[in-house]
Amino acid sequence: MQFAVIAFCVMPDHVHLLLEGLTDDADFRRAMRLWKLRTGFAWKQRTECRLWQESFYDYVLRRFDSVPGIAKYIVDNPISSGRDSPGTRKRRSNGAL
Repeated sequence: MQFAVIAFCVMPDHVHLLLEGLTDDADFRRAMRLWKLRTGFAWKQRTECRLWQESFYDYVLRRFDSVPGIAKYIVDNPISSGRDSPGTRKRRSNGAL
């Protein structure tokens, strides 16, 4: 089960991820469960606070969706929310744009 991270953005209260399954057995729900388990455990060890809520919102891209457009939305999210400036945008992408 492998995924490529196309774009990501870590916000104070949530995370945006654009992932692509690279293998036939790429199971997004399982990958998210494991990622939340591992990161949540490490966070709780350091802070004694819970990191993640129980569920998550997912959206599967359709044929007509623009991958570069979705990646740009993710990378620009801190700017559009007023939490960041354009100069820091590049650090949040994996060169997807």
